[in-house]
Amino acid sequence: MYQNKSKKRKRKKCQHYGFREKEENEGSASSPTLKILTKRVNAFRIKTFRLEKKLTNIESQNKRTESTKSSSNPVLKDLHSPSMKMRDADMEERPQNSLNDKKQEYLTLLEAYPVWSKAVTSALLTFVGDLICQVVIDQVPSSDLKRVSLFTFLGLALVGPTLHF
Repeated sequence: MYQNKSKKRKRKKCQHYGFREKEENEGSASSPTLKILTKRVNAFRIKTFRLEKKLTNIESQNKRTESTKSSSNPVLKDLHSPSMKMRDADMEERPQNSLNDKKQEYLTLLEAYPVWSKAVTSALLTFVGDLICQVVIDQVPSSDLKRVSLFTFLGLALVGPTLHF
């Protein structure tokens, strides 16, 4: 009795998603592996159908939001004004050393000299970290240069190269 109910549920689910499950009487193969594979294929079809449905919903939502943003937002309309275009032209004329340029330089150095780059970075971080520790946590009137130089050397010689390997 239980098996009949589960078969009926499977048939309804398969019919709902636009395909039908193969009957046990149909076809010549009735091996257990074929039954398992059929179940897996049907489950896969159901999952792909659901994902396609979600994807179409998301795409339609994106189209709706893009159309409402461009038509009703006064800030976006201001971006296309002539004064804004002049500001953009002024910005292009100035040479810029942006953060992305610095990051790209660091990454090229990291590729060319990986151990040295990491060692110097570690030394810089331990230097700043120890200074912050002395000023904020220990609250000393003057910083201990011997301690700062020791931590900086340890970052340069020990921590950076060790973390590379």
